[in-house]
Amino acid sequence: MKNIFIIGIFNSASEFLSLITFLTLSLSLFHQKILQKKSGQENSFVLMCLTIGFVSNTIILFIRQMIHVEKFSGDLPNLMSLFLILQILVPVTHFLTNKRDSDKKESRIFCFNVAILFLINFSGLILIAMSIKLPAQAVFLIKSIVLIILFGIIAISFINLKNQQKEQNEYNSGNAFNILDNSFLLSSLITSFFIVLQYMFNGLNYHYYGSVIFTLTTICAIVFSRKVKEQKNRYNEMIEELKKSNKILRMEDNKANELKLRLIKYFEKDKPYLNKDLSIIEVSVYLYTNKTYLSKIINDYMGQNFNQFTNSYRIEEVKRLFIADRNLTIQELCKKSGFGCMASFTIAFRIFLGSSPADWCKSIRNQWDINEES
Repeated sequence: MKNIFIIGIFNSASEFLSLITFLTLSLSLFHQKILQKKSGQENSFVLMCLTIGFVSNTIILFIRQMIHVEKFSGDLPNLMSLFLILQILVPVTHFLTNKRDSDKKESRIFCFNVAILFLINFSGLILIAMSIKLPAQAVFLIKSIVLIILFGIIAISFINLKNQQKEQNEYNSGNAFNILDNSFLLSSLITSFFIVLQYMFNGLNYHYYGSVIFTLTTICAIVFSRKVKEQKNRYNEMIEELKKSNKILRMEDNKANELKLRLIKYFEKDKPYLNKDLSIIEVSVYLYTNKTYLSKIINDYMGQNFNQFTNSYRIEEVKRLFIADRNLTIQELCKKSGFGCMASFTIAFRIFLGSSPADWCKSIRNQWDINEES
């Protein structure tokens, strides 16, 4: 391992620094994912894509350090260096031209592109390690593929930029960060395009190549810090909204409890339920509220509707009246407790006491007789 790092520093400084950078960023991303999972947040496509892109770059850069690509000559090592540029370029262009962080379709396309470039780079490095020479036709084909991929990346980037510009014009959302992003994007595309064309005509110049790798890695690091900061800000906004919601809920609970207490006090003190024509509108007016909110409080906090709530007090009144005077008839109990008719009186008795008024009165009298005899 020591030999790997020493040779990395002296023979391929730009790639070695890129490896250290991407390794650090990848570890940081894994840490972010762990924190996200522990906090119960929804999976972020941004973090997932960043992790896939940066980890794949780290693996390829590490393998290049292991086999010391710079020791090999021929077209294949140079071509794989170009594919490395493309692999680093893909995350840069994706995150600088796609502002819709939750877009699953864009995320899948990005992951597919990264996977293809990773497989190409990995396969090429195996061929290099086996010292396999490519025929001229294969070299020409791979050069064509490099150009096609590069032009594809450039075309997609400008299409996304155009769509992004439309959205900014619609919502007047242009700002200094968008200008900075566009500057990073153009720098990445121009430097990558320059090194590819330079290789096509004059062979790979490792001085230029190192500068491009360093530039792309630096931009990747900036993109990473920006995206992680955006995720952190979004998380903080979510926390603030939850706090605000909880505060509103607490205020609602306090308001509901206050109304509930006033309702109970009103029924216990003024006994409005003795009025057989009592309505929820009348009660809501007395309590300075509306019937909808009052009905909701009775349903949510007492598990009853208004009629059931009123009848529960009327049944308690029947008990009090009958205890005070056992000679009262059922009809008198019905009238004095606020029930409008015998039918509703009987139904309420069966609901709250489980028997008819006559049976209940009879059982209470029997209990009293037994108690008096004893």
